[in-house]
Order: sequence, then structure tokens, then C-alpha cells
Amino acid sequence: MQEGFAEELALFTSQLNVIRQNIERGEEVPPSFGKYIIERQEELGLSDNEAAYLAGGMFGAGSDTTASGISLSVLAATCYPQELERVREELERVVGMERPPTLMDEDELPQTMAWVLETFRWRPVTAGGLIHKSTKDIIWVRSSYH
Repeated sequence: MQEGFAEELALFTSQLNVIRQNIERGEEVPPSFGKYIIERQEELGLSDNEAAYLAGGMFGAGSDTTASGISLSVLAATCYPQELERVREELERVVGMERPPTLMDEDELPQTMAWVLETFRWRPVTAGGLIHKSTKDIIWVRSSYH
């Protein structure tokens, strides 16, 4: 267990140190949680290890959730290919093949938005895989959520 901790800490520290070194060299560093932690480390009373684990933990949580969401969408696509085809046709019609969809396209992508929402309703991404459910029905109305 100690070996795993040391390996994880080294990874998190190395990633945070890249940001720290870029700041120290006066390079432009875009906004990020790592930059936020470095700029406020003293104010927050964090040791270097705590700062590294905080930033690394947030990255890990986000990447795990994203990977799970993508996996669930692929699973849904294999189970419901006819629905996937409707989403593909809508995406091709609205945004084409030259660019990815953006939030500005949301109102014109009701099938795509319904696919995303239904995928997460069907197999919610949760910590530890615990199932949860909504407390009321979610009615899909174009460009609004109820």
C-alpha cells in the first residue's frame, strides 16, 4: 500500500510541478484547478503533498467520471443502434463533419441531448457504482429541463 501511495504522490507532484515551474518562469498558464491551488497554497495552509493530492484527486475524479460516461454511451450504442443512428443523423445535419458540437448547438440537438440524459438515467455514473434515481420524472422539453 505504501508503494502505491508513493507512486501516486510522485505522479500528482510531478504534474503540479509542471504548472509551478511554468508560473516561476513567467510563462502564460491558463486557468486550471492546479494553478488555483498553487496560487493559494499558503492561504489554504496546504503542504506540497496536500496540494498535489488535492489537485490530483480532482483530476482523477473528473477523468474517471468522463471515462465511465463514454463507456456507458458506447454500451448504449451497442444495445440501441437504431437510436444511435437518429443521433448520428441529427449531429451530421446540424454540425456536419467539420467541427464538434458546442453548447450553442444544444437547442438544435434534441435527439442528442435526450441520448445523453437517457444514458445517464439508464446507468448513472456514481461513486462506488451505487445506483441512484431521480425523485421525480424528468420531462424533456426542447431547450429546457424540468
